[in-house]
Amino acid sequence: KCFYCGDLTQKKDQLIYDLFRSKCTKLFNINEYTIKGIDFLNNNIENTFYNLPKKPVSSLISVGQGIEKVTEKNYLNLKNNLYPYLLTVGEEGVTVYRVDSIDSFKKIGGNSFGPTTLWSLMAISCGYEDPDLAISEAAKGNNKLIDLSVKDIYGGNYDNISLSSDLIGSSFGNFKNVIDMNKIEKKDIAKSLIILYGATYSHVTAMASSKEKINKIISSGNPFDLLELFQIIQTSIDRYSNNYIGTVFSDYLDYFELIGKAIELIYNN
Repeated sequence: KCFYCGDLTQKKDQLIYDLFRSKCTKLFNINEYTIKGIDFLNNNIENTFYNLPKKPVSSLISVGQGIEKVTEKNYLNLKNNLYPYLLTVGEEGVTVYRVDSIDSFKKIGGNSFGPTTLWSLMAISCGYEDPDLAISEAAKGNNKLIDLSVKDIYGGNYDNISLSSDLIGSSFGNFKNVIDMNKIEKKDIAKSLIILYGATYSHVTAMASSKEKINKIISSGNPFDLLELFQIIQTSIDRYSNNYIGTVFSDYLDYFELIGKAIELIYNN
C-alpha cells in the first residue's frame, strides 16, 4: 500500500499505480498520527526540533526592507519537557491543537488562510507555476509599492501601541496608488503575500496560546521549505505574545504523520 494525506487527483493516483503497482490509501486521523510521530521522534532522535535566531520584527514584517537569508538553526531537545504543547498544522488551512499527551489532544482553533491559499494567491496574482520558486523569490522581493506602512497611515511611529513607522500597516494597502504596473515585479507581490500569511498564521496561534496558557508550539504540515518564512512566523508569534511563546520547527515535519502511521502498523503486526 501507498499511504498519503491531503489531496490526490485521479490522474496522480493512476500514475502511482502504473509506476509502482501500488494502490493509494488516504490517511485519515492524520493529526493522531502526527502526534504519535512527534512523540516517537522526540524520544528517539536527538535534535528533532530547532528554532531560529531572534530577529527584530521590523527587519521581517516591514515595508521596503529585504529579508536576510537564514542559514542557522538552533537545535534543541524537548525529551521529558514535550507536553503540553500546541500543534499548528498548516495544510489547506491552519488548525491549532492542544496536545496534553500522546493519547489526549483536542482542536482549539484555526483559520482558512493556509499554505494552499498562499500558493493559490501566488499563482493567480503572480503567474508562478512552481510553488518552491514562488516562495524562494518572495524572500528577495520588495514590497514598498505593495504594502502601506505605519508611517504612510499615521505620519510616523504609532507610539501608543508600539508600532514603528516602517511596519506594515495595511497589506496591499499601497497597491491602489500604483500608476505604472510595470514597476512591480511578481516577487514583490509574492513577498507581501508570505508576510501576510506568516502574520495570519502567527496571530491565530498566539491567540490559542493565550487562551490555553501554553507557551510551547510545534509547527507542522507547512509544505514550504523556506527558513525565512519560518523566521517570519517565529518572530511574529514572539511579537504577538510578548515573547511568551517558544516556537519550534523540525527537519522531520514532512514525515510526522507517516512515522506515526508506520509505528501503528508495526505494533499492530
